[in-house]
Amino acid sequence: MAEIVDLTADSPPDAPQPADDSAVVARLELFTGASADAARAALRAHGNDADAAAAALLGSIPDARATDADLAAIRRLRDEERASAPPTPSTSGAAAPTPSVKEMKAAIAAAGLATADLLERADVEARYAEALAPAASAADLAAIRRLRDEQNGSMARQLAEARRKRAAHHASRPPPSVTGELKVCTFNVWFEHEDTFAKRMAAIARECAGADIVGFQEVTDESFPFLEAALKRQGFRGLLKQAAPAPYYCCVASKKPLRQARTHHFQRSMMGRGVLLAVASWGDVDVHVGVVHLESFVGKEHDAAVRAERRRQLAAAGAELQGRAGTGLAVLLGDCNWDDRDGAVPLNGSDWRDAWEEAGYPRDAQYTYDGRANRMLSHRYQNRYDRVFLFDGSKLARVAGFALIGTARLPDLTITDRHKRVLPAYPSDHFGAVATLAPAGQKPSSAATAAKPVVAAPAPKPAPKSAAASFFAPRTKKAKTAATVKYRGAAIPDGWQLVDDALLVRRFGGSPQDVRRLAGFDFDDTLSPLDWGRPDAWSHLYGHAPRVIRQLAADGHAIVVLSNECLDRYKRLDYLVKKMRDKCSKIGSWANDVGVPVLALVALSKQDETKYHKSQGDGMWRKACADRGVSGGFYVGDAADDESLARFAGVPFHHVKEFFERMHKAS
Repeated sequence: MAEIVDLTADSPPDAPQPADDSAVVARLELFTGASADAARAALRAHGNDADAAAAALLGSIPDARATDADLAAIRRLRDEERASAPPTPSTSGAAAPTPSVKEMKAAIAAAGLATADLLERADVEARYAEALAPAASAADLAAIRRLRDEQNGSMARQLAEARRKRAAHHASRPPPSVTGELKVCTFNVWFEHEDTFAKRMAAIARECAGADIVGFQEVTDESFPFLEAALKRQGFRGLLKQAAPAPYYCCVASKKPLRQARTHHFQRSMMGRGVLLAVASWGDVDVHVGVVHLESFVGKEHDAAVRAERRRQLAAAGAELQGRAGTGLAVLLGDCNWDDRDGAVPLNGSDWRDAWEEAGYPRDAQYTYDGRANRMLSHRYQNRYDRVFLFDGSKLARVAGFALIGTARLPDLTITDRHKRVLPAYPSDHFGAVATLAPAGQKPSSAATAAKPVVAAPAPKPAPKSAAASFFAPRTKKAKTAATVKYRGAAIPDGWQLVDDALLVRRFGGSPQDVRRLAGFDFDDTLSPLDWGRPDAWSHLYGHAPRVIRQLAADGHAIVVLSNECLDRYKRLDYLVKKMRDKCSKIGSWANDVGVPVLALVALSKQDETKYHKSQGDGMWRKACADRGVSGGFYVGDAADDESLARFAGVPFHHVKEFFERMHKAS
């Protein structure tokens, strides 16, 4: 039996060769024209690599080969030279000599083509024709470089000219602007009671018909087709779905074209939450849209972790949108599950605004989850879970209105809760929230800006009555010339404004300029001692405090006084009048003495639903932020209620002694 030899194995040059390598040697002999001994030596020297041995026998391979483009340019140059040169006896009319097989094989090997398997002359001629190309000389390559430099220079000039024209075109265009109004909405559609999906999704679509862009939460695979079909009937282009592992998810619908839709997942979410992102247009400005459903309450044992994750998610969603919008516009819509205990919203920078707050804190649009108004719920819990945030890097837009939708029950539908109670059905367990955005320079339409009505000509005076007729005429009360603002029947002190029937507000010294944050202070026993013997008297608790206040104002702080004056226990009208007058008088005297712009707010009750009282929420802080157009800062006080306000607002708290005795010492 013949021995099987692996011709691909590597062997040292002096290794003995198998006896039957004669076939390879014969092929090398035939192809290169070398002797059998020379072929064997080349084969040993190259480890039985027939191609390498053939290349060595035919000659060395050049270090570099011209590219196809180089060779084509060389051929053009040589063709031009031949066309311009006069014919010579050696070239005119003489046929090109036919190369020998050895010459053809050498050219093939020099071109780096396979050689060992070429045995027939036809194969050699075909491969030679493929490899035939004259080597490029230094002069030829220099000419090629000049040609390429000219081409590249021409292209560079063309690109520069195109950039110049594009820049001139953009410079001549007006800056991007928004036109008309844009209505954005958020609506949690509720994933429960599948038997009601058809009617409830149709009702939700009708409620959203006036909006341009809507973000939905708690959509399921079962409710999606009903909602999508109903929205299309209302003029929406379609419903884009969030990629999420959870059984319910966010969606976005728009009457304007949407593009660049994708999902940014929250990596640490325990509930598969993320933000659904898309881009719409308003005028010639892109509006980046984000829809979220932040981490939900799942029990007291996990509450701290859920609240921390909710803060991270809102911060991440805001950062993602802000990064995509740059200096443009973005809206963040969603069920944020946010309450006062979560503190201030962690959205970066003053360019983010809460649409409800900018709209003036409308009380009739405050609670989107409302157990008192939504009778489908079997409790009386209220919260502002659903929010609309606006990022406006170029100050293009303003919030022109804020309203709730889906607040009316469905007349032909009921639900049965887990306690087997039959309850009236509403479109959802949440109300929807709609924010109306308008161009920043556009004045709001109101009765004050409307055309003046035509004034009728004065009626002719009646003829004088006789004395008897006047005596027996019925007595009528004189109409009041102007209504006097009162709190529980007590007149409000002059210069002060009553807000939401629960808060006294006054501005001293005009509006501050270039403010960046708030410096908030309690009043009694913080700025002025509480003198029970002389309630209308005042003085500075710390003599150097006015200097500190003025320096804070100069450093870009808006000075605000946030004080409680709870009047719930007072029944007599004269007591109410006296308490308000004394407090307002003391604050006014203090503000006039420090001589800087001051915003003063006084909460009058713990019972109101606006959470202005410091023990109830951060209503006064939010009101002050909206009035001064800033967010963030610090609060100084002396009592537990003051510390509660700072905790609700999510800002640092300083005790009055720490602030004026250690942080800002008297010099």
